[in-house]
Amino acid sequence: MQRPLPFFLLLFAPVLSPAQVTLHKLLLKIPPPPRGVATTPFRSVQVLDNRLDTSFVYTIEDGHYPVRRVSFAGPAEQVLEGCMQGWLNRLTRGTDDLLVNIRQLSIPNDPDLGMVLIFSADAYLRTPEGLYQKLVHVSRRFPYARNGHTHAIARVSTELLEVAGIAREQSLGRPVTVRPALQKKFRDTHVYTFAPPGNLVYPDQIGRQRRVHPIETSLDTAAGLYMSFADFRDNHLLSASVVFRPDPKADSLYRLFIRDNAKDLRCLATPWAVCDGHQLFIRLGSAGYLPLQRDPTGFHFYIPWSVPDRYAQLCRFGAMYADAETPTSSGPNFSGGDFSGMDAKGALIFACVFIVVGVGYEIALGAHQAHLEHLEKRYDRLGLRQAYRYCTVDMQSGDILFASEGYPAGW
Repeated sequence: MQRPLPFFLLLFAPVLSPAQVTLHKLLLKIPPPPRGVATTPFRSVQVLDNRLDTSFVYTIEDGHYPVRRVSFAGPAEQVLEGCMQGWLNRLTRGTDDLLVNIRQLSIPNDPDLGMVLIFSADAYLRTPEGLYQKLVHVSRRFPYARNGHTHAIARVSTELLEVAGIAREQSLGRPVTVRPALQKKFRDTHVYTFAPPGNLVYPDQIGRQRRVHPIETSLDTAAGLYMSFADFRDNHLLSASVVFRPDPKADSLYRLFIRDNAKDLRCLATPWAVCDGHQLFIRLGSAGYLPLQRDPTGFHFYIPWSVPDRYAQLCRFGAMYADAETPTSSGPNFSGGDFSGMDAKGALIFACVFIVVGVGYEIALGAHQAHLEHLEKRYDRLGLRQAYRYCTVDMQSGDILFASEGYPAGW
């Protein structure tokens, strides 16, 4: 996801027209091997792209319609394979062939997930018989600096080659020196998971093998709350007596209430999803809850035309997210200075400077707030006329994929 402009540029944002923005496809630069890494047991690598949605990597959320999405400068398999093979070519190579199955590689739409690259993949060794032995699985959320996503993609993909090489050398009983940065990741079993030896599969078994999560197989219809996506995915239900009431201002939206007892009905707006004992509902920001439907790949929902579409909501949330990162103090802080030796003229100059700076800060802050309000109204106004309303839940990350016609890829 592309964040909104930083604070000091927001003041000039009205003069930046979307027509002035040129969209480039992602090009990966081969990173240099880490210090101390000079050899690899692999001579070649093949990449399979089995992501839920293979059409793009991230969405630019700046309120521009039609939605602009960024993908690789060519088929993802070829671009990633070229980067990985180029990295191997810089080392002293062995004779083994590697296959990398990409399960997930994306930058989430949801600002709550942060500025991270979500990467999930499996590395397989090709045996002389044409079978494949799984070496390692990686599941990472890699933070990146603004506009640093291409470096992050190249780094996590080539690091997987290094880890797969370590797994291969260990399977052969050879001594391996692991650099300190990787030792820390190995201790966190949620990042890299080494597969047991002897687990051979046929090529057609690698494909689109998708993990089925507990919520997808659960037939339990008890009423309760899923306070986070992880709770929902793992079917960790917080039992509660809940009541849904139709929103009188928005068609197909519901407001959630939790019943403590017959006389107490208080509003609750924090759970990620809710079950009323019959139907699942998903929270749509502060707008309310929508019915959540099961499908062969997980869950999906549809946003009614009475509220802005999903893209407009994400742009609005992104503007609020950027505002939360902007300093909101009442003005410049001059505390801690020693002004006891200042004469009357110096004190007068200081007071004038303080007033000018303080007034300038308040003007800039007011302009910033006004611009945010303008953006929110603009997103709401445009979103009511747009059709990005078909949404599906990414069951690996909790991100919401959206499309304008039919449901996103994988539905």
